[in-house]
Amino acid sequence: MRRLKQSAADWCFLRDKHPPSYYRRLKSIGCDAVELVAPENWEAAREAGLTVLSIAAPGMKGGLAQQRYQAALIAQIEHTIDAAAKNDIPQVLIFSGTCGNETEDLSVGICANGLRRLAPVARAAKVTLTLENINTGDLPGCLVGPSSAGFRLIEAVGSPSVKMVFDIHHAAAMGEDVEKAILENLEKIAHIHVSGVPGRSFPGSNQDVDYAALVRDVQAAGYKGFWGQEFTPQGDSLAELEKAHALFLSYA
Repeated sequence: MRRLKQSAADWCFLRDKHPPSYYRRLKSIGCDAVELVAPENWEAAREAGLTVLSIAAPGMKGGLAQQRYQAALIAQIEHTIDAAAKNDIPQVLIFSGTCGNETEDLSVGICANGLRRLAPVARAAKVTLTLENINTGDLPGCLVGPSSAGFRLIEAVGSPSVKMVFDIHHAAAMGEDVEKAILENLEKIAHIHVSGVPGRSFPGSNQDVDYAALVRDVQAAGYKGFWGQEFTPQGDSLAELEKAHALFLSYA
C-alpha cells in the first residue's frame, strides 16, 4: 500500500485564522500540503513545512471552451504558470468554463486547442495544469460537468502536463460511479478532491461514497497523488480536518 498523502484547501479551513498558526496546526495534524494558497501566505505555509501544492488560474465561467475568451485567458494562464514556476508550486488549477451556444463536440475541440497551446508552456515550466470537473447544477453549461468530458479533453491533448483534478463532490452530483471513473482513468488524474456526499459535508463513514473502499482500491491501483480535503466544516474547521485526516489514514 502506498503512503497516503493528504492536503487541505485553504478556502475551507483557513477562514479568519492567523496564517502562521494555522499552517503550523496543519503540519501538526499531519497534512503534507496546502492548496489554493494566496500569494501573501506562501511563505508562512512553507515555513510551517508544508508544500504549496496549487494556485488557481481564471476562467471558471468564461473559460477555454469558448473561442471568444481564449486569447485573453491563455495569456492569463501563462502568467499563472510563470508565477507557479518561479515559486516552486507544482500545479495550476484550470477550468473548461461553459459551452455557451456551442455544441459539446465543438466546445471540446475549442478547449482542446487552447490546452494544446498551454501544454508546452506548462511542460517547460515543470508545472502540471490540473483541469477540474464542476457539476452543471453549480455551473450550468459547464463543459467539464461530467468527468468523462475532462478525460476526453486530456486524451485529445495528449500531454503529461495536462491532467485532471477529480472532484468527488462534483462527480457524485452528476450521478457518476466515482470509483469506476477514477480507476478507469487513473493515469489522467493528478489530484483527487474529497468531501462528504451529498452536500460537500464532512467525509465520514456514512456517505453515499464508500471512502474506505475507494481509498484502498485507488491506492492499490498505484495512485501517487494527494487526497485533498475540500469539505465545508460545520463547526471547528481544524478539529473537523484533523478528524477527517485521521479517518483517511485509517483507510490506507
